[in-house]
Amino acid sequence: MIETNERAQMRVAFIEPEVPNTEHSTVSYSARLFIDAIRDAGHQVTAVLPLPRQSLIADLATRQRWLEELRDAGIPTEVVSGDPPDAPIRSRAAGRVDRLRRLLRPRIDDVFPHVALAGAMSEALARARPDVLFLWGGYEGIAATDGTHLAPRFAFVGDPVHMPGLFRGLPPLASRRHAWSPSRLVTRLEAARQAQVMVRLLGRCESVAATAAHHAAWFRRQGLNGCRYLPNIVPDWGGAQWERRRLAQPTRRRLKIVCMGHVGGTATLAGLHLLADETLPALERALGRSFELHICGKGQLPAGLARRLDRPSVRLRGFVDDIVAELLTADVFLVPTPIELGIRVRIPYAWSLGSCVVAHRANAAGLAELVHEENALLASDGVGLAEAVVRACRQPGLRARLGRAGRRTYETHFSREVVSATVVGELERLAGTRVAQPQGFAIGRAA
Repeated sequence: MIETNERAQMRVAFIEPEVPNTEHSTVSYSARLFIDAIRDAGHQVTAVLPLPRQSLIADLATRQRWLEELRDAGIPTEVVSGDPPDAPIRSRAAGRVDRLRRLLRPRIDDVFPHVALAGAMSEALARARPDVLFLWGGYEGIAATDGTHLAPRFAFVGDPVHMPGLFRGLPPLASRRHAWSPSRLVTRLEAARQAQVMVRLLGRCESVAATAAHHAAWFRRQGLNGCRYLPNIVPDWGGAQWERRRLAQPTRRRLKIVCMGHVGGTATLAGLHLLADETLPALERALGRSFELHICGKGQLPAGLARRLDRPSVRLRGFVDDIVAELLTADVFLVPTPIELGIRVRIPYAWSLGSCVVAHRANAAGLAELVHEENALLASDGVGLAEAVVRACRQPGLRARLGRAGRRTYETHFSREVVSATVVGELERLAGTRVAQPQGFAIGRAA
């Protein structure tokens, strides 16, 4: 048994349904940072990866390269098929009966079919011989290790699984009429059942943390009493010379406002609707032709939204090769997301560069560190966001003050050193006790 006070070496199985890498999403980037932090703390880590045949973020050649980069870095990998069995083909009548059963008494495999992978995952984990399991990057890994009982499990989760679908059916992503249609009422009932099953699944983990403050509070209200808010680990895009780099940028003829995020994502898309309908018209009235709004991020905009954003002040950039350069040259980083879904981790990324952040107040629900007038300007509607942007653009001293405060917030709460110390400490505690203590830890803040 590991004595945590001696900081003896432990074996960690890091489980994610994609290959950790530093090229793509914040989830995969954070995964690689966590793996490196665990090794830097003197522990062994094996990446146990339930990978689906079809990657959502890369082609197979790129995925293979990422695997080779892990192995070249001395990180052992165990790859398991991440595709659950296909659902049996049923007659129309039998399908209706089964859907009714799912609505009334859902099973875990109805919502999380990856529980069927537990056998293959157990074999891979037995080869890794872990003292503790770190479950990151989605509910697939949590389901695939359910019932393995090989080591304590620490689940570090993002959005509750049912919430993105709920928000997709509400304004501004759907009309008010559609939100109360019979089909949406059924969807809401299904979401409630999904939430119940999710809580049961997480309740079998020894430790649970959430990356968003309000979601951690929601989990506690559902019975996961020990769930705590833990900020995500964020790479330092600015570095020690962040301020010098920012001051070295050339003066621009027009003010530059930047938004970033996958434009098909629920949270980003909701913000772009608000931007097109309320914020941009108000900005154009106040600033005329003196500004440019750069929208950076992968994905395809809905046709109607793309037409509303087809304005002289807007630059639809798509994916950009160097987002750091875009943020360093921006006067304001704008986050218009008006829904309380998840955490806008793009804000700590921007804070690492000392960016001046203007955001919708809804984002403070998940990001407890986001404070109006301290490290950002917040507003409760689209016109208010425009007014905050105009204020920041016209006051260079205010932009600089907010940027410095944002950088301090990043260093205090989101840096690799701070977050990894907390996470590694919790893994050490679990590996040392090897005793099931469901939701019984106290990392982060209750929020």
